[in-house]
Amino acid sequence: MATSEFEISPRDKNWPTKFTIILWYLWKWRCAYYLEGIDDFPRAKGRFLCSKITEVLHALQQEDHAIDICGGENPSSRVRWEPPEGGWIVLNTDGVAQGNLGPAGAGGVLRGSQGEWIVGFSEHLGHCSSVRAELRAVEGTSTC
Repeated sequence: MATSEFEISPRDKNWPTKFTIILWYLWKWRCAYYLEGIDDFPRAKGRFLCSKITEVLHALQQEDHAIDICGGENPSSRVRWEPPEGGWIVLNTDGVAQGNLGPAGAGGVLRGSQGEWIVGFSEHLGHCSSVRAELRAVEGTSTC
């Protein structure tokens, strides 16, 4: 492996990814040390970070070339909102919690066959599970 592979400079098209990985681990190690009293970190931090960068860049490269097992391209590239047939409306809801029993919210929107917004709602849920947030999003449809 050439040293230049891990160079971080604006000329490197992967520098934002590399920089983000380095910042993430520095923040993770800092929080573990100051908040949890953990100081069990890799001795060769540079080598560790290089291996993580290689791992992430390889995963991103694989994702770019992912093939659906049923044939076709990466299924995530086909996901998008589609309007319903004429005369119908569609309800989209979502609930989310950061972690298990973390800050949560729920919401939804009704849209017409031209994609027009009809009515929507959102709600701050305080702390709850992601399952509860998802259920609350569906329950919230009664307010529409």
